Amino acid sequence: MQNAFSLKMITVPTIVIEGDEQQLVDSVVRLLCDFFCEQQTVDAYDTCNCRSCRKIKQTQHPYVEWIRPSGNTYSVDDIAIIFERARFALEQDERFGFVIHDAQLLNQATANRLLKMLEEPPLGYFFILLTTNKSVLLPTIISRSHVIVLNGERALGWGEHPLFRLFSDFAKFQDPLALDALLKIHKLTEAEIVDMCYELVSFYSKNAGTEQSTSVWYATALSMVTQALRTPPGAGSGSLFLKRLFLALFRADMDGSSGCGLKPRPQG
Repeated sequence: MQNAFSLKMITVPTIVIEGDEQQLVDSVVRLLCDFFCEQQTVDAYDTCNCRSCRKIKQTQHPYVEWIRPSGNTYSVDDIAIIFERARFALEQDERFGFVIHDAQLLNQATANRLLKMLEEPPLGYFFILLTTNKSVLLPTIISRSHVIVLNGERALGWGEHPLFRLFSDFAKFQDPLALDALLKIHKLTEAEIVDMCYELVSFYSKNAGTEQSTSVWYATALSMVTQALRTPPGAGSGSLFLKRLFLALFRADMDGSSGCGLKPRPQG
């Protein structure tokens, strides 16, 4: 099974993933294999057996700390390792992750203490909170996180948003000015644009694996959006980010590189 949100770069310091227990374990291992893979292999969990991928699968990777509650709720001692480890500065290209299982068991004291770290995370550190019920997490934690809901609609309901519908339908790329018209009506923050792109990654991934005639286009779109997310939009550059992505997809379709181009193919 391919990880729908498999990315080569974690672009936000905190990710909350909601799902059932088995889904959560499988998804986070796939995400981390993809991120730490020494061979930079696509879908590393299924295709790579490098040292880093093996260590991730064994929950023994030196740059990932797996945290679980010692009782029915988290104690301050359970999360103390986060603060002890984060005291050490990382090199510029190093990343260190904390995977917090059963985040719904954070009580008021531990959640507030963790929040202080999430508000100003040290450079290079990231946090993945796994939960069966994100609604019990502090709203201030959710607001600082990229939220992924497995087997369900995303809280933001991107599927019905006009911008999402534009990017999810290859036929819409007949009109290169379609995006400009929508951007005048719908103003998204940079964080919302990144969130929508994550949803597009999931959508493209599902459709790229089908046998329908447009699957090649979806595979091309998946590659382009994943590449774009490696350099997410900065402050004030959200519209430009979407315009560049839209233009790249439009060109790929018109020149036939996606295999579904609207441009007539030369005969003979």
